[in-house]
Amino acid sequence: MNTTIDARRRKAVEDASHWHVTLQAGDVSDDQLQEWARWMEASPEHAKAFDDIALLWEAAGALPDDAALPPPPAAARERVRAPRRWPWALAAMLALTVAAHLLLPGPGDERDARTLATAIGERRELTLDDGSRLELDAATEIAVRYDARRREVVLSRGRVFFDVARDPDRPFVVQAGGTSSQVLGTRFAVGLRRDGSVAVTVGEGRVRVASAAGLQQELGRDQQVEYRPGHGLGAPRETNANLATAWRSGTVVYQSEPLDRVIDDLNRYSHLPVRLEDPSLAAVEVTGLWRLANIDAWIDGLAASLQLQVRRTPEAIVLARGRRSG
Repeated sequence: MNTTIDARRRKAVEDASHWHVTLQAGDVSDDQLQEWARWMEASPEHAKAFDDIALLWEAAGALPDDAALPPPPAAARERVRAPRRWPWALAAMLALTVAAHLLLPGPGDERDARTLATAIGERRELTLDDGSRLELDAATEIAVRYDARRREVVLSRGRVFFDVARDPDRPFVVQAGGTSSQVLGTRFAVGLRRDGSVAVTVGEGRVRVASAAGLQQELGRDQQVEYRPGHGLGAPRETNANLATAWRSGTVVYQSEPLDRVIDDLNRYSHLPVRLEDPSLAAVEVTGLWRLANIDAWIDGLAASLQLQVRRTPEAIVLARGRRSG
């Protein structure tokens, strides 16, 4: 088991238990609501943990009053010493802590738990245990977590194309930035940029994309949706999925793409960082096609199309205003 994933999950479940009891109290302040919203937006794992706790609480409400609970772990015994503002909350927190303990993976619970990454300029294809096929773009990192109930991939950077094996009993979920994308069987891509924005592109089938704030969008073939921190989840728009995922065959295609996003892509393949000298150039739109195998031709062609100057130093490649390149 990946200890980093396990520790992160444990912390998310504990925090979710706290927030569930807090929000159930009925006298929650505006500041608390804003703090909870920030916590939910901070990671898709937070939203998932909160949903899991809520489901367990609902299930517990259906039990008879004399239903036996397992002995609480040490952490739960500590929590019953909490302030007495909400007497009922003490029992609630105890029950939720026990329930949360059940949500944490135990020995042998995970069938596939591993972290995979590609280096700058490296692309990689792999097949998971269920037959799902993944294509990782350069400078990409994912954590795979499969168990008997759920198939989950957490994308921490880069972009991945998924060809998902159908399994109605185990949803396939991709967590990236502030989004969660769920499918049963389909072909789609998810990209996470350095600014935290996420793009989900569907080539085949249907994908339901949700933000931590609760907004959902359902995408079909040749549709794309984008999530931006501070703006939330946008509306689906039509796109050509083959062009949007052309990086899989060694080509990038841009149609009115902001220059700063093109720079992000360049930095997946350039061992020297590519930078803009003037930040105001970031919003300049780029249209064109370049081959990933020739990074110099890509940079020079981009500069020529935008009438920019290329300055190469031992530390970086800088794009600046001007008409010369070299």
